[in-house]
Amino acid sequence: MNQRTVTRILCLFLFQVLFIFCMKAQTVNYTYDHAGNRISRKVITLPPPPQGAKQQSTDSTVVQDMMGERTITVYPNPTRGNLGVQITGGNTEEEIRLIIFGGQGVQLYNSNVQQGINTVDMTAYPKGWYILRVQAGEKRKEFKVIKE
Repeated sequence: MNQRTVTRILCLFLFQVLFIFCMKAQTVNYTYDHAGNRISRKVITLPPPPQGAKQQSTDSTVVQDMMGERTITVYPNPTRGNLGVQITGGNTEEEIRLIIFGGQGVQLYNSNVQQGINTVDMTAYPKGWYILRVQAGEKRKEFKVIKE
């Protein structure tokens, strides 16, 4: 093989490796209408994991729900480390709180957050299921979160 062929093969290999790493940092969320037709596709970029955290599993899902005028997106679920909570829409003046309860109902986490992407580090919590409560004023929405 000549030098040009080797260079092309090396460039192709590096491109494939870079593509694989970029795809692992995203998840795709689809929205459907009442008839089951897909009406939107949204690519969500996951926040970077903390130093020393294990890699997220690839079979996680994105959960999206409405809370009044707000859209709440929770991902990845199940998680092994960082849990992303994206909040969009609604009154920007209203205080928003994220609260996590353990399986026995004990409050483990309570924090004021802003609209946008908020990250909750769950690496210190043991494996199991948790309840994430998103609260804004009188409205609240709860999500079941699984920690692997």
